[in-house]
Amino acid sequence: MMRGIRGAGRVMLSGEEKKILKEIERWRAAPFCSGAASAAIDTMFGPVEKFVERVIPQKAYDKVSAPLAGVLTKFQSLSNEFVGLKAIVRKAGNAGLKVGEIEGFREAPIEYLDVLAESISNKNVLYATLHGLGSGSVGGAFSLADLPVIFTLNLKMILQIGACYGYRHDSIWDREFALQIFCVTSSPAKEKPAQLRRMDNLIDSFISGRFSKENSILMSEDGTKVFISRMLRWFVRKHLTRDLFVLGIVLGSGASYLYTKETAMCAYMFYRKRFLKEKASGMYSG
Repeated sequence: MMRGIRGAGRVMLSGEEKKILKEIERWRAAPFCSGAASAAIDTMFGPVEKFVERVIPQKAYDKVSAPLAGVLTKFQSLSNEFVGLKAIVRKAGNAGLKVGEIEGFREAPIEYLDVLAESISNKNVLYATLHGLGSGSVGGAFSLADLPVIFTLNLKMILQIGACYGYRHDSIWDREFALQIFCVTSSPAKEKPAQLRRMDNLIDSFISGRFSKENSILMSEDGTKVFISRMLRWFVRKHLTRDLFVLGIVLGSGASYLYTKETAMCAYMFYRKRFLKEKASGMYSG
């Protein structure tokens, strides 16, 4: 590992790195502005989404979420093969960034890591869109099968983006950080500010050494249930309601695209922020 001792001495960030932190804070102030077309679609389907929220009982979400909750309880045993760490290292090498292990990215200029992370994001967003087109053309009932696919795709993407900045996700705090990104993008608009603040708080607690297993919310059994429920509710609101109106081939793919795009952007911004703040604190020698 290339981390130093906490408090070993702060590091002065470069002008470009400080500029990136300012860019992240600008995004942080208005993180999910999807554009006029998306806003119009959300407005059109708003009443339908609220109706669906009222008529579907919580126990229905609990029943469907059980298999996915099982996946999350095994999150800590996810292998490097699932994330594709070796492939990421090879991809970086082909671009001229030679490292032996993921941790080597901690020594690299963040500009190179950003390019690597963006390429991974774009590939996954494209895949989510194409998958949404295919399942949306079949219809609303079939689109429920999308949920495990979208879940797995986004989880893998978050871990891959984190790996681009040197995070292997083999610790409780790294896994908590990854799942919190899901909470941000799966939460209703009114809850997003609180979820975003928790992202900031997690970074600060990692740096200060205040985070412990007892502070973990999402890796607990109750936290897992809450997280899965949020994701299911998002899926029903943004995907199934559109498919039921025989617009799935266009709007269903749009929902998959927007969710994956938002997840990718959230992961990209917060891993960059964590990388730079940890570097500035002297946690590693980068």
